[in-house]
Amino acid sequence: QSFGELALLHEAPRAATVVATAPSCIWSLDHASFRTLLRDHAIRRREMHTEFLKSVKLLQRLDLLAISQLVDSVRVEVFYEGE
Repeated sequence: QSFGELALLHEAPRAATVVATAPSCIWSLDHASFRTLLRDHAIRRREMHTEFLKSVKLLQRLDLLAISQLVDSVRVEVFYEGE
């Protein structure tokens, strides 16, 4: 489980204190590292979606600007067999 993500997002103190009730392994992450992880993930996601859309035959006539605008609208949906 995790806690403090809103504090990391907003660079604010945590709103609550967590007390472990069993032996635990605790990891901490500073704001700068958290923001770097978010930025890197967003870049990788954008690159992955760009490459996918460029491979769609129907979209191959679009220039990179148009593909980039489409990437901004991409929403991933996962479907399992039988859905």
